[in-house]
Amino acid sequence: MAKAKENTKAKKPEYKEENATEDIVVRVYPGKGERLSASLTIETEVGHVVIYGQAVDGKNGWFFSFPSYKGKDGEYHNIVYALEKDVNEAISEALSTMLD
Repeated sequence: MAKAKENTKAKKPEYKEENATEDIVVRVYPGKGERLSASLTIETEVGHVVIYGQAVDGKNGWFFSFPSYKGKDGEYHNIVYALEKDVNEAISEALSTMLD
């Protein structure tokens, strides 16, 4: 009888949730391929904003990949993005805490 091939790939994490700040919640779900599905909920004065993207393990650590499209120039352009750098840093820190 042939021996079953061992799965040597790392297991994807189960559902996880982390508060990046009091107003930002990051949720990560198993996704397809190397990336993980993620949702980002930001509470504002007028309500909640929910953004679906991907958690990506880049060369500088984990980051949230905002929804984007490929332009005629061949570059990817974000449809949604954070205006302030500290928001991106808080999201990346929450992802690193959850996934490292």
